[in-house]
Amino acid sequence: MSISEQDTEVLILYKYNFAYFGLILLDELKIIYLWREEKVMKCEVYKLNYLKDYKYVVVIAKYHGKWVLCKHKKRDTWETAGGHIELEESPLNAAKRELFEETGAVSFDIKPIFDYWAADETSEANGMVFYAEIGELDNLPESEMEKVKCFETLPSNLTYKDITPKLFEYLENNFQYIFSA
Repeated sequence: MSISEQDTEVLILYKYNFAYFGLILLDELKIIYLWREEKVMKCEVYKLNYLKDYKYVVVIAKYHGKWVLCKHKKRDTWETAGGHIELEESPLNAAKRELFEETGAVSFDIKPIFDYWAADETSEANGMVFYAEIGELDNLPESEMEKVKCFETLPSNLTYKDITPKLFEYLENNFQYIFSA
């Protein structure tokens, strides 16, 4: 049985006080069923310029030695700056635009570092990953992002939990090679 996020059912339990997978205890007598299907995303990483026809950019950024992540207004999770490449826009210009729009970065050094491919059950796309050292953050421009935060390590509540850790791992494992080129 497949249940969407909108399908919510309140169950009355007369003498039971427990929580089960997919069930959240509201009080001793009521629980709400909020189970939803999680989309599993696949991600593969490639050397820079291996893939073509890029649709997305991802910007892995640091500010004062910490990872810069954004929180979208409609989500309770953290993500890197990034997004769609506009028509006639280069991946580099898209990365610069997204970094400013989603973090407020006004001074930064940015460079492309590798390619990635991501897919779920219904779609797939190529993307280019950039690394940025931010020199100055200004106020967050009006955008879909609610706030920006700097982290020592990746938080557990990531928007793209099947993709972001793989990109960071590839960067960490290939840092010397990427930045010596």
